[in-house]
Amino acid sequence: MAIIYGIDVGSEKSGICIWDTQKQKILCADDQYPNHMVAQQSAHYYVIEDIKSYGMPVGKTTFDTCKAIGRFQERMEKKQKSYALIFKSDIQLHFCHTTKAKDANVKRVLLDRFGEKGTKKNQGITYGLKNHSWDAFALCVYLEDHIKDDGSLKVELH
Repeated sequence: MAIIYGIDVGSEKSGICIWDTQKQKILCADDQYPNHMVAQQSAHYYVIEDIKSYGMPVGKTTFDTCKAIGRFQERMEKKQKSYALIFKSDIQLHFCHTTKAKDANVKRVLLDRFGEKGTKKNQGITYGLKNHSWDAFALCVYLEDHIKDDGSLKVELH
């Protein structure tokens, strides 16, 4: 099937997850991956969590995150890598059927689908994910769920 690289963008460090859809296995995950190193690994698809305004005041780190998203877009385009930009609200609707869902709700849906994290001796599929890498994993699974039988996507690629 496909290798999907999910990126939950932060102002300086991002949560990443590289997901093998055929093996249903996380190949790499990191909660605080340095932005200058993001997307250097090869994948079939890249999916980036995008930001949109909810009408509330935001701070410097939100604007820094917006700039980081733009840098990732430039990096992808320079290397001719296709990517999808997905809003958090799309993730919430897809997994929880409401935009009021919290990260914990999305995580619970993913745990119900893939099984519990497990222990160091008996690791589950999601073992090792934490905080922002959970968000990146949700992006990967979202994109996987939008791959058609012919390999094309139901979401727009840039």
